[in-house]
Amino acid sequence: MTELLTLPTRTETVEFDHDVLSALCDMYGSEVETFLTECLLQIGRRVDRVALLLRQGDTAALDRTCADLDHLADTIGMRTVCAAARAVRAAIADGDATAMAACGTRLLRLGHPSAFECWTVRTGASA
Repeated sequence: MTELLTLPTRTETVEFDHDVLSALCDMYGSEVETFLTECLLQIGRRVDRVALLLRQGDTAALDRTCADLDHLADTIGMRTVCAAARAVRAAIADGDATAMAACGTRLLRLGHPSAFECWTVRTGASA
């Protein structure tokens, strides 16, 4: 008899700050889509690097990459990604490898393309 084991999946909404997006639209006008696309591409590259650095255990480079991610995500109002990147950095600063791995996994999940369907804009969001 063959049994199918379904592993639990976690979904978490990635929230964008409406006020930040609105300010970017005012600042960039018709070029806002190009600006946001470039930022999202850079975020995607950093998330890929986080995966590599977690596997390698290079905490110094991971800390720098998460600092970059925090800055990029903050620039476009991705509050949830900011919080996740900061959590990884806090775990590194505390020397807590278990928390670093858990927070790193969360950051990867939030930055994975399958999470795009879970992105939302909330007015006054500060996730």
